Amino acid sequence: NTPYEQMVHIPRYLKGIVVRVEKLRANLTRDQENQTQWQRLQRQYVQVIKNHTNTELSREIQDIRWQLEELRIALYAQELKTPTPMSLKRIEKILNAIRG
Repeated sequence: NTPYEQMVHIPRYLKGIVVRVEKLRANLTRDQENQTQWQRLQRQYVQVIKNHTNTELSREIQDIRWQLEELRIALYAQELKTPTPMSLKRIEKILNAIRG
């Protein structure tokens, strides 16, 4: 079910896991803060999925799923870069717009 456009990013996501683990040893507190913030947005994303059955939104909702993956790179492995600027505020704004 993974679109080709996203498959090409999987090696970078896997490298991001390695970078995160390496950085974890140096700053556990920062990792925990980032995880808390990411989980908050992920919960909001799950609520959006539950509350919207509109097929017009399905592409936009699917895009958010991949933006959350890019946010992980931005939070934990900035040196790997993201294709577009990514931030907690950006995704939160998109989620708020969908919720109305």
